[in-house]
Amino acid sequence: MCDRSQVENALRESERRLAHAMNLAQLVDWDYDVASREFIFSDRYYALHGTTSALEGGNRMSAEAFARQFVHPEDAHMVGDEIARAVTATGGDYVSKVEARILRRDGEVRRVLVHISIAKDAAGRTIQLHGANQDITERKKAEEDLRILWRAVEQTPATVVITNFRGDIEYVNPKFVEITGYSVAEALGQNPRILKSDLHPPGFYKSLWRTLLQGDVWQGELCNKKKNGEFYWESASIAPIRDARGKTTHFVAIKEDITERRRLQRDLLETSRLAGMAEVATSVLHNIGNVLNSVNTSSSVISDKVRQSRIANLGKVVSLLREHQSDLAGYLSNNAKGKQLLDYLDALTDHLTAEQTEIINELALLTRNIDHIKDIVAMQQSYSKVSGICEMVSPADLVEDALRMNGSSLERHHIDLLREYSPTPGINVEKHKVLQILVNLIRNAKYACDESMRTDKRLIARVGRKGDNRVYIAIIDNGIGIPAENLSRIFNHGFTTRRDGHGFGLHNGALAAQELGGSLTVHSDGVGKGAAFTLELPLERPQDASVEPADAANHASIASPDGTATAAY
Repeated sequence: MCDRSQVENALRESERRLAHAMNLAQLVDWDYDVASREFIFSDRYYALHGTTSALEGGNRMSAEAFARQFVHPEDAHMVGDEIARAVTATGGDYVSKVEARILRRDGEVRRVLVHISIAKDAAGRTIQLHGANQDITERKKAEEDLRILWRAVEQTPATVVITNFRGDIEYVNPKFVEITGYSVAEALGQNPRILKSDLHPPGFYKSLWRTLLQGDVWQGELCNKKKNGEFYWESASIAPIRDARGKTTHFVAIKEDITERRRLQRDLLETSRLAGMAEVATSVLHNIGNVLNSVNTSSSVISDKVRQSRIANLGKVVSLLREHQSDLAGYLSNNAKGKQLLDYLDALTDHLTAEQTEIINELALLTRNIDHIKDIVAMQQSYSKVSGICEMVSPADLVEDALRMNGSSLERHHIDLLREYSPTPGINVEKHKVLQILVNLIRNAKYACDESMRTDKRLIARVGRKGDNRVYIAIIDNGIGIPAENLSRIFNHGFTTRRDGHGFGLHNGALAAQELGGSLTVHSDGVGKGAAFTLELPLERPQDASVEPADAANHASIASPDGTATAAY
């Protein structure tokens, strides 16, 4: 009796464990009686469909009723098909797995994985089907989400690269193959250093890896090298991938090819440079033109003085003296004309001396004006050097050069000029770009003052220091001012309020300032209250200042976490 009790307890424990395992696996079992063509369901099975045996009139149901009530219409045929397949199976070890959609009583559609086995009698005929349904709705949804994500990654126009923590490539998408020229087989297992172009400064890599190893996302623009050696630009976001414990196991890089965008930006900047030089050249021509007017005036005065000079009369006096050289003393003492000759010579001497002084003064003015032209031309030439060359210059000197470029225009328009220069260190900068910005700002200020129609037109040039590593140059006018609605778009390409304006001077100035590592901003209290444009510049040009691939551009090589290798994304 005791042995039987132990067996029953063991059986109940086994059943409990089986039920627990089935619950964990979301399995519900059922049977199908071949003779009666009926399913035999438990309440656990009915719960899967959101009902109970009491509500369904018992735990037995025909195959036809089950297919009609509990199976999705598109999958209903599978009930009869699977029963027929199982009943006609010849082997006793028949097992089948099939996915189907079921219907709950509340109308919800769920997916199940159906496991089917069979039982045969002594004659080998199938008499019963045993089944277990596993609810895989959430798993199928996760799989579908994963497929969508996979298709998105595979079809995205961005390059996707996944590496392990050591930097070995474990995945690249088709866009990577298209852009780089490396096949998937060539890329897998390689270090991303196959893309490096050896042109970024070391500090760039350290900063990138410091960001990643802190667990943050790194974003920036990189220049990599294709399999054929061609450089290309990418806008990249590189992020660490963590496991459940928060440990970084992989890195993923998502990159967009921006080579064409960079080319267009470079062309725009070149347009900006040329437009800026045109502004400078225009100012130079205005100044030279005004100086030439003075040169022309001086040369006309000198020419008139020479033509009207009485120096020819001195020749007549010499002729008279030669005629009477045999009795020169008597001629000067006794002859009426001779007596007047000495007084005439005195008067002629005074006149020629005055004439000489006037000519000398005009020649001095002419010399100064010619030297002024030489200075302007020399200054223009000094600012016409190849871009990309940085020099240590004084911010105040740059402002003075820009003011000289516009000097004659400011004078002609009767604009008072005030200088407010605070002591500042020199800045390492491409001075021709700064000059372009300043010349344009001064010209705009002149126009703003003119359009205000006020009599006390004023322009302030202010130079000072901003923090520890920046300086600022402000051009401030008391002109027509800027409406509040225009402040947010005044640097937009093509925006202008002047009838003869082209609308890219300020836009290009802002781009040039950004390229120099600085900024160009504006402030105005409104219409009629003037405006202040402020150019901020760093003391040192940033290390990673923009350089195009054709000019040996920055590459995307980055140091590995242990510092022993480089990896380029």
